[in-house]
Amino acid sequence: MNRMLTFAKYLLVIVIFYFVTDYISFYLINTTYEDIDLVSEMHEPKVQISEAKATTINGYIKGSIENNTNETINGKYLKINLLADNDVNLGEKFVEIKELEKNSVQEFEMDFNVQNVDKYKLSITNSIEGATEEALISDQHFGFFTATTILILLYIL
Repeated sequence: MNRMLTFAKYLLVIVIFYFVTDYISFYLINTTYEDIDLVSEMHEPKVQISEAKATTINGYIKGSIENNTNETINGKYLKINLLADNDVNLGEKFVEIKELEKNSVQEFEMDFNVQNVDKYKLSITNSIEGATEEALISDQHFGFFTATTILILLYIL
């Protein structure tokens, strides 16, 4: 019985350590994100950005596209130019606007792995000729804190 109680104590310590490490990692990573500025507003279609943040190595932009025109929008792209502090174009990302009826809304989230982004510019384009394949998809952020937690647990075990 004593051995089981000792085992339960060790298991409890490992579980508590896992959650504390995960929480601290999540908090530390999220505090490194800073707001980035929008250079120009769009009115047709109306693009509302709910959150735009970046670190020195990556970032994300979340928002919605509302069709406030009188016709259906189809086959167009929202172009996001990622800019440095001195207006140098660091890269671009595209969000496909699927068939968007009048007064309907399309939500989007675009992750990017571009360094030193301070601002961004939005525009609508009909074609994406010359765009790289990476510009058409949202970059994946692998869970740094998840990987760190797994490595710490493997080290302990």
